[in-house]
Amino acid sequence: MPTVRHLAKLLAWLAVAALPGARAQTPAAANPPRQVIVGSAPRLSTQELAQYSGFYRMSDGRTLLIKRQVRTLIAQLGDTPSREIVAVAPDVFVSRDGSMRLAFQGGAADVSLTLRAPG
Repeated sequence: MPTVRHLAKLLAWLAVAALPGARAQTPAAANPPRQVIVGSAPRLSTQELAQYSGFYRMSDGRTLLIKRQVRTLIAQLGDTPSREIVAVAPDVFVSRDGSMRLAFQGGAADVSLTLRAPG
């Protein structure tokens, strides 16, 4: 059975634990401040855009057409609707609707195409 002395110690400990700042502190490294990093897409000249223009035979037999319209590129895969694509990194383009990602290797020599399923 607890004695009065034990109860007094327990109440004192609880009172100290309830003080602001008496809680366990987490190290700052465990909760680093949130950082927002902003970048910008590469700006390509009309000559740089033109180097990507052309027909590319894809592994599934379809043809990917890339054409330049003023300061943009348009991509059309087979009979699908054409889409404007924008540079997001050197030699990497995405369609504005997010359905297509193109990564060129060796400049504009080869292209890897990733399609996102609708939905």
